[in-house]
Amino acid sequence: MIPMVVSKSSSWKKLALGVTIFSIVGAFIGYLIGSVFFDTAGQWIMNTYSLQDEFQTVQNFYQQNAFWSIIVAGFTPIPYKVFTITSGMFDVNLFIFFIASIIGRGARFFLVGYLASVGGNQAFWSYLKKLKLSTWIIIAIVSLFFGYWFLIK
Repeated sequence: MIPMVVSKSSSWKKLALGVTIFSIVGAFIGYLIGSVFFDTAGQWIMNTYSLQDEFQTVQNFYQQNAFWSIIVAGFTPIPYKVFTITSGMFDVNLFIFFIASIIGRGARFFLVGYLASVGGNQAFWSYLKKLKLSTWIIIAIVSLFFGYWFLIK
């Protein structure tokens, strides 16, 4: 997306929208993979390594906090496909998955598109350098929020 935005910065919004739409389509494919193949490969892995209790714990957490988990994953450089596949495995509500994916992926691609249109390649590379630190800060804030939430409940 960056080279296209840099070469034609006036179209950055259309490009960001297109990338967001196709990312959401890919997210639904990941969700489908997690949903369909969990019954075969997923069950085999759980049974082989006796992960039923851990799986149940993660599933409960993920279903209670799926919306924010998906938004954070969609915005950060953490591979989003991991979250889309696990969303399918854990049978996350499709509406919640859809809305959170739009917010997370849209925020990321529109931010990258805007930065590339305003500052060109230099602004984008500066963004990438700071993204790693920003990602860890976001993860820490979200983790503190969830930790606080669990302590109260």
